Amino acid sequence: MASEALVPIVEVAPRVELGVIRADGPKELVKVATEAADALASVIAAKKLFSTINGRQYVRVEGWTTLATMMGCLPREVAVTRDEKGTYTATVELVRMGDGAVLTRASAECGMDEPTWAKRADYARRSMAVTRATSKACRIAFSWVMVLAGYEATPQEEIPEQERGGTSTASTKGDAATAVTSAPTAPQRITEDDVFPTRDTPWPGEGKLKGKTVREWAINQLRAAESGEAKIPDEWLAIVKLELKARAAKAWDSAKI
Repeated sequence: MASEALVPIVEVAPRVELGVIRADGPKELVKVATEAADALASVIAAKKLFSTINGRQYVRVEGWTTLATMMGCLPREVAVTRDEKGTYTATVELVRMGDGAVLTRASAECGMDEPTWAKRADYARRSMAVTRATSKACRIAFSWVMVLAGYEATPQEEIPEQERGGTSTASTKGDAATAVTSAPTAPQRITEDDVFPTRDTPWPGEGKLKGKTVREWAINQLRAAESGEAKIPDEWLAIVKLELKARAAKAWDSAKI
């Protein structure tokens, strides 16, 4: 009887695909997403696409759609309805540009029970319902990437008006640096208008950190910038926060070994 050759079975790791993020495993997925979050944080901070509410930074719909576009997706309005009381409900899908696949679907309301919007015209309430549904659809798919970028996972539009007592806009770029030993000194100009810093961008200010990337900053220098003890432009503050998160994650991984 003829012998049968043994054929080894090779297990192929499942490929992860979400938007334009493609990876062969969880570690690679996080690595690619972190690179995207790095670039996203710079854009959101530089263009001030967030609001600070009670000390936390919530990204507005423009920031969420920027993230979706970076991930190769676009929001698509599906339906908008109006009830007899004047409340609008909008449904929005997040669609992958490459093949038209629907990744998420979300609905949101803007109603007459909201003091601010009850006084507004119908078109304004309709528009806000669509805006909320858009940011929500993006959040369902990519909130984890937004968190990697250093921002809250909840869109600004979803925060109730009564909880926005501590709302403020992003501070002005180029504020003079507070005197802190070895802390970065903020320059008036950072980069060209269309170029945003990353964790690998050399610091263009003066002092001991001139020419060094945030990856090379000491932990006390990062903390000084994060706390506001040393004033730095908003786009750099986002990168500092991202670096602190990366170091915390690395320390956690090391502790588990």
